Amino acid sequence: MSAHPAMKRDGLWLFLLLTFGWTWGIGAVYAIFPDALVSVFGPPSGSNPVFLVAVSAPTVISLLVAGLVSGRTGLSDLIARLVHWRVAWAWYALATLGVVALALGARALSAAVSDSTFLTAVGTWHWSGLIGAALATWVTDPGPMC
Repeated sequence: MSAHPAMKRDGLWLFLLLTFGWTWGIGAVYAIFPDALVSVFGPPSGSNPVFLVAVSAPTVISLLVAGLVSGRTGLSDLIARLVHWRVAWAWYALATLGVVALALGARALSAAVSDSTFLTAVGTWHWSGLIGAALATWVTDPGPMC
């Protein structure tokens, strides 16, 4: 099945329109009905399902638009570009571990200038959030669009 020529030409606009509508639409619903959504899903946070749906918009919509505009070939090409390693694995490890080291260093500095101890500062830190964010960035960041 071939896409309509206007769809091929306007695929970027379709992506931008759908992404903007998805993310800002969810934000607008949260702004209009905050009490109802907070009672069902909880307060806005990184683990809130509504937040996760909103931040997944660019990824999900890019797959949808690639499939609509270019079919199975375009979709497989997009996925191949997402998982292609552009640099040596050591650079990915450095970037991921560098974020952890930077966060630990900030906690240590904060503990050094306050009255808390380093272990107390590290104990209140959530490893899962940082590691999840680092992995999400590593997996979804397309790098230079090549």
